[in-house]
Amino acid sequence: MQTFNRRRLFTLLGAGALIAATGGCATSREGSATTIVLNVGKINAYLEATLNSANTILTILSQVPGMEKGVGLASEFIEQLTIVSSEFNKVSEGKVTIEYNTESVRTITDSILALFMKLSTFIGSVIVTLIASPGLVPGSTLSRVQLINNALKTVISVLKAILYQAFAQVDPANEVKALRTLNA
Repeated sequence: MQTFNRRRLFTLLGAGALIAATGGCATSREGSATTIVLNVGKINAYLEATLNSANTILTILSQVPGMEKGVGLASEFIEQLTIVSSEFNKVSEGKVTIEYNTESVRTITDSILALFMKLSTFIGSVIVTLIASPGLVPGSTLSRVQLINNALKTVISVLKAILYQAFAQVDPANEVKALRTLNA
């Protein structure tokens, strides 16, 4: 019989939080092999929301004088996101769930995560540039860019939690708020 101590309680609470944050995704173990099942709709929602954020950044940058390079980079991210979204849909073959352990699924899903992280880094550099040039954009526009980047970081954290089953400290309410922000 296992004793119930605080550490075990927090482990169970962490597991419960992870399950809540990664709804529709599951893991199973058979011997030493762990299978991670991904909810295709959830990953597609992340892709769509991130594509929306890249389009918003493109729109903002296209209105700022001297940001042609940023406009080009944002356009590249949009193109890459469109390609990776198409590839993910091909790999998922119209299924509701897919196994991350499959080589093609793992490759495309890891590519999605890497692209999200690159986009967040890019948006971070846009923020630094906008802060370094006061008056270049209204404060509300800068706040919007910062909000988008924070929401994208939340989506990255949730996706990492799904893929790596880490006990990421992601509040499910923050995930909903992040997706709402990115889709706005």
